[in-house]
Amino acid sequence: RNPVDLHLTRKWKTTRNLNRSVAVRKHETWFSKLMHADPAAQRGPGVPGTLDRSCPVESLDQLYAQAKGLQDLLQRKVQRWALCSRGCFPLKGARDTPELEFVRWDQAKDNATLPSLIRWTPLKRPERAIEKALRSYGGDVSRLMDICRESICFDKLCNLTLCLQVISHDKDVIIERVKNRLDPEHDPVSTGGYRDVALNIRLSTQETRGLGIDTHFCEVQLILTDFAAMKHDQGHKQYVEFRNARGE
Repeated sequence: RNPVDLHLTRKWKTTRNLNRSVAVRKHETWFSKLMHADPAAQRGPGVPGTLDRSCPVESLDQLYAQAKGLQDLLQRKVQRWALCSRGCFPLKGARDTPELEFVRWDQAKDNATLPSLIRWTPLKRPERAIEKALRSYGGDVSRLMDICRESICFDKLCNLTLCLQVISHDKDVIIERVKNRLDPEHDPVSTGGYRDVALNIRLSTQETRGLGIDTHFCEVQLILTDFAAMKHDQGHKQYVEFRNARGE
């Protein structure tokens, strides 16, 4: 009901801007390790600290209660990952401003005002969650894996790759699925030209296990700033129209 659908890939697409040619890099050794499913998840139901896939959460209210409990914990995690990889976050601003501005977390974290100006990703709107469950999953809300989500942006592909390495070595993280939309073999038409790397993860710590939210799937998007800027204002409106036309 929450299948582990790991999308294996050995190629990464680096884009200096949206119109330049593509250079491909291989990261086989560490990326192959990243792709392995959590061995504990294969032990079956009834084992403390593991995911019982035979009993999915079928209540949207329960999913939102879990997502709310996980939101601050995920935000603190992405801050640590961004600190290790020169990651950026978008700044708040008027929706009609021509360009989206970003600030690196290593420059913002000790500033008195900058952290409060960062546009952190909110929980998915319930209306959109219901829409997605009906359109894409036949009403099965247990397949929603991005109610709680965050994004980290990067000026360079090497920093995005470094962040992936940092996440893959984080002992608190169980990676359940990776969607690599930077893969040259990814069909850009399916996402309206938008590209990123999206990870569906679980956070398994003493705190999350104590709160009963260690089995909740959340999403972390790793995005090059050029593509993140596409999501700003008019670009996002166009994507919503594209998504609606596809019935997603």
